[in-house]
Amino acid sequence: MSNINGVNVDTWEDLETRVRTIRDERMQNAPIPPTVIFRGHSCSTWGLETTLERYGKGEMLFADYYQLISEIRPAIETYTDKSWTLRSYPDIEHLAREYDKFSLCLTGGSIPGYEYMAYLRHHGFPSPLLDWTQSLYVAAYFAFRQAATSRSTDDDGRVSIFMWIKGPNGVYSSDYDTVFALGTHIRAHRRHMLQQSHYTVCLGWRPNSGWRFIPHERATNADNVQGNMTWKFNIPKREYQKVLKSLDEHNLNGFSLFGSEEGLMESLAIKEMGLK
Repeated sequence: MSNINGVNVDTWEDLETRVRTIRDERMQNAPIPPTVIFRGHSCSTWGLETTLERYGKGEMLFADYYQLISEIRPAIETYTDKSWTLRSYPDIEHLAREYDKFSLCLTGGSIPGYEYMAYLRHHGFPSPLLDWTQSLYVAAYFAFRQAATSRSTDDDGRVSIFMWIKGPNGVYSSDYDTVFALGTHIRAHRRHMLQQSHYTVCLGWRPNSGWRFIPHERATNADNVQGNMTWKFNIPKREYQKVLKSLDEHNLNGFSLFGSEEGLMESLAIKEMGLK
């Protein structure tokens, strides 16, 4: 992760100050406000990894993944009574072999089947999409939620919050594997709205095979060229009570973020057991 700016901070307030300073510096004189998104990890040793990577398929061809999710669509539509309109696999297989046409989709903030892929991601199917949030505080909840209920929490442990800023003038080059920010105005699961969700996808183009998914961390080698910047703030787990209490006072908890009975039980457990 050579171009990720790793920073250890001692307190939550220190992190807030650093994030605010970085955002203000990047906003100054920017002709277009840059995209700023966050992601929380409950363990500081974890990297930026998609669920597709965890399945050992992190470098699938885009066309192969599209074919796979197209094949399972009838089963999902039958059970859910939802439907998605997808382009045919031959069309996508041809598109994914072309650099220019496919790159226009990416720089425009979309990929074929994006809404369907976001739905699959929210419901646990292995996905090349990495989910982020527009809110530092939503990311903080996901970073600290396990610390409130874990018996192994210790003073030396740390959680992490990633901060990614997309440069307004980033230009894709086929010499690099690149992280692309995708659009937010899509039809998806209601959690997409509750959690202020954003998604990124990392892709690279190869002349002999076309576009394929690439691990996000590999693309940090191109961050400076693309005008992007990535930070990883590591905060002591012992800050969890302060952070989660403050978030709950602002109605940011498992219930408000998931809008489900499971989310309600999580928020009650943390409030009545984890924070007392």
